[in-house]
Amino acid sequence: MTVCLAAPKENHVTKLDKPLRREIEIDSRPYTLLLGPYKLKLTPKGRRQGIEVPWPALLAITEREQTKLAPVAPLA
Repeated sequence: MTVCLAAPKENHVTKLDKPLRREIEIDSRPYTLLLGPYKLKLTPKGRRQGIEVPWPALLAITEREQTKLAPVAPLA
């Protein structure tokens, strides 16, 4: 019996097609971080309500912050 193993792809990234839940600590307090295909959610551990940010809104915030920090061209 011959087993053929494919070489691992470099820079292989798994598609986020279902929610991924992880516990993190911020300032010594536990939180649940949910990464989903459509949003990011951060909730204090043991609670149901938290902060939800859809991915497009997160991108808009990031782009807005980068625009604020971009150097302004001098007027001619």
